[in-house]
Amino acid sequence: MKSFFKNPLKPALILLMSAICATFLVQFLPFDQKKNSADVIKGAEAKLSELRKEILIKLEKISHFTVEKEFNSFFLQNAELKSGFSFYVLENNTLQYWSDNEPAINDSLLLIIGNNEFIHLSNGDFLANTLEINNRKVIGLILIKHSYEYENKY
Repeated sequence: MKSFFKNPLKPALILLMSAICATFLVQFLPFDQKKNSADVIKGAEAKLSELRKEILIKLEKISHFTVEKEFNSFFLQNAELKSGFSFYVLENNTLQYWSDNEPAINDSLLLIIGNNEFIHLSNGDFLANTLEINNRKVIGLILIKHSYEYENKY
């Protein structure tokens, strides 16, 4: 340790390097790493509003499909996008088409889902949007948060 302090330039060099590192950290890292909760809520509301507009457009489109090929093609495209949307089509209160098995939902729940309704299922939380035309009910679910029964522990 004594030999380190014999050279007066070494402590000065370390002090200079420390000052440069501290300046770099202050300049390029934000002081407030935690976002203001009001800003987080506002951002989440804006994103959810954007997703809701998008799913309503898709529900309108699905409501006009008449043949199975149209449903299948649309659902395959939706799956490739990994948008977090799931779709269900009921005709005369009977499930006819669905986009995927992501939400663990049963037919009886599909019958009573309302528009803009929050749904807690065993595998996640979803926001439901519905469109009813004549005897057809089209349901779109927006994934809010996954819930997993088991978590991997490393």
